[in-house]
Amino acid sequence: MVRTAFSTIVPVLRQNTYRNYQYSCTQILKFHVEPSNDENKPNQNVEVSQPRSFRSLCRRGSAQEAVELLLKQKEAKVSPPIGTWNKVLCCCLRVRRTDLVWELYNEMVQSGVVAEVNDKTVECLIRAFCVEGKLEEGYQLLRQVLNNGLNPGKPVYDKLIRGFSEKEYFVRVSQLFSLMIARNHAPDINTYHEFIYGLCKRKMYVEALNIFSDLKARGYSPNVSIYSTIIYGLCRAGMLADARKLWSEMLEKEILPSAYTYNALIFGYCKIGDFEEVMNLYKEMCDRGYGETTISYRTIIRGLCIHGRVNEAFELFDEMAKKGVARDIDIYNIMIRGFCKEGRLDESKNVLEELLSQNLQPSTLSYTPLIEKLCERGEMQEAKSLLDDMSERGLKPHPCSFNHFITAFCAHGYIADAVEWLTAMLKEQLKPQRKTFEAAVRCLLQSDMLDDSLLVLDLMLETGYTLEEDLCHCVVSKFCNETPLVDTYLDEITE
Repeated sequence: MVRTAFSTIVPVLRQNTYRNYQYSCTQILKFHVEPSNDENKPNQNVEVSQPRSFRSLCRRGSAQEAVELLLKQKEAKVSPPIGTWNKVLCCCLRVRRTDLVWELYNEMVQSGVVAEVNDKTVECLIRAFCVEGKLEEGYQLLRQVLNNGLNPGKPVYDKLIRGFSEKEYFVRVSQLFSLMIARNHAPDINTYHEFIYGLCKRKMYVEALNIFSDLKARGYSPNVSIYSTIIYGLCRAGMLADARKLWSEMLEKEILPSAYTYNALIFGYCKIGDFEEVMNLYKEMCDRGYGETTISYRTIIRGLCIHGRVNEAFELFDEMAKKGVARDIDIYNIMIRGFCKEGRLDESKNVLEELLSQNLQPSTLSYTPLIEKLCERGEMQEAKSLLDDMSERGLKPHPCSFNHFITAFCAHGYIADAVEWLTAMLKEQLKPQRKTFEAAVRCLLQSDMLDDSLLVLDLMLETGYTLEEDLCHCVVSKFCNETPLVDTYLDEITE
């Protein structure tokens, strides 16, 4: 009688994971379909010793010891049932020892146990692929075993869907959904949630809304987590009317919003500047007992700063301290940028000083807005001082800071500093902005450093920028006034 063939997984394992695999597909298939009189074949009738030891080792997560015990059974010509092999495979996965999974699978092949593999074995192998990040190999193995008559359980599909969603490979996610339905593994609400979350993460909000509508059409009842995810996604997309519609639908179904749901909708109204509705929602949220959290304050403070209502944002910032709500680094950075945007540098510096006094670790974004504004005002020494402070704290300047320094140096005639910073920027393999190159060229021309201006112009063209008409006119005019060798220089510019 022909036993269940498993040869189809051998090419996948050999090509992608277990490189030392010693058996060809033909050999394995022959083993599956032909009886063997080999005296060295493990005795299937010998009772496995120490069954409790396997359970105990696996319960403790002692994968290495469980594998060693299994190999001792093999050496004693005893073949444990497939359930024991699967139990040890699962134990190896729990402790993320995929190396042991493949070692054990090789032993299964050598022992002939591979002929008895079942859905649970396949599930373990696919999960091992997923742990190693080899999602495509796991998917191909699933397709092959399905064609061979095996039917792994729903957890395998969920694992692959979660992995492909995180990798934003939604073609595979859709294919897995189709396979699940075809194999009578109907996606549950959690599977749909993984898909919707992945689509929203990739900013595919319309597609997420379509999947959400599809799950309702199939008779599923979305929970608060799914509603919250899709509402937040729609708010990010500016589809506030659709988000509000789902909010109302959720309330009609007597599904209470969570703190996350409230914050999602608050974010949406902050984005359009409707702060009356923001505060109504915030009050309702507090009345429900969710209340004053760092996340809620951060959402509202950011919205107020974006819409130029910095004074109101600062009142909430102060209120947090009075109420004992933690102010994280993001909130400090938001206030620093908000004040800088209004040109209120003294207040911005005060917030930075308070941040440092709270023993919080500043980020590059804590300094960048101030450096930018100081450069615009020509206060280069203070800007440099902030940059030095960043360096002492192990922070690297934002690439835009180089551009601000260079253009500011050029604007105030510090050509040597501008060239030094431009050189440093290029050494860091950072790409200067067009306006940075143009400012340097103009400054060099004004300082009669013609050769240097051509050098910077050449770097600008090599970087991929084209020469604008006004700058070209400026260069040509300067060379016409300074030297009779105009044609020579024009050739250099246009080459």
